[in-house]
Amino acid sequence: MTEGDTYVNEEQGVADGDDFIIDGSTTDTGAAEVHEFGGEGDAEVYRELDPDNDGSWSISRQIDSLTGEWHSQQNQLPVSESKNLRIRIHNGSGEEQDYFAAGLEVADEQEV
Repeated sequence: MTEGDTYVNEEQGVADGDDFIIDGSTTDTGAAEVHEFGGEGDAEVYRELDPDNDGSWSISRQIDSLTGEWHSQQNQLPVSESKNLRIRIHNGSGEEQDYFAAGLEVADEQEV
């Protein structure tokens, strides 16, 4: 993939209490702009930043809490490996769930 290509990230069978991470690691540029994401069951969505690059993700803000079958659209949320910026979807449904994210691959120097 290259800049401007479609970005898709999905994971099936995310266990209860586990997380689905959207961070640009599956792109060639290391960054993506997420336009939509979705899944099933109770979930919490977080925007996270690790400014010290130590794996602590010390800045974490819940941006949504969802139930049932859900799909968030028309977003412009950048994720970047080099800037340690990600989206984390936490499965709190009590059972395994499937999640996805889609958008465009972008240059990693994009402002975040």
